[in-house]
Amino acid sequence: MDKKFVKIFTYGTLKRDFWNNRILEEIGARFIDEARTAKGFRLFKNSTIPFMCRDSHSNYQISGEIFEVPAEELHTIDSLEGHPHWYKREFIDLEDGSSIEAYLYPLDESLSSSFTDISANGFLKERVERP
Repeated sequence: MDKKFVKIFTYGTLKRDFWNNRILEEIGARFIDEARTAKGFRLFKNSTIPFMCRDSHSNYQISGEIFEVPAEELHTIDSLEGHPHWYKREFIDLEDGSSIEAYLYPLDESLSSSFTDISANGFLKERVERP
């Protein structure tokens, strides 16, 4: 029987060269391509963790990477991201018009001032080791 895979969009610590990417490697996920979201998202971070959220007024497109995750291992990523209590896995639109799952943070507008807005530049390779 063929193994089933689920595509996910990553924009933070699961990207290649970041500390949580090892988890994707351990569960047999495969890198597919780099991609950008359609407009309508914002990216914030606290000290080292990024939070992508929807913002219908935003013209930002968030850069990230697409991975195929074995369907039977998706629970591993759900656990890491705290889905559905912390981040929520839901479908988003990409720049090319396709739809893919990503982990979004339901950021309340009143909380956004307590995080650094990194929408313009994305989550950069400031730190590749876990803090």
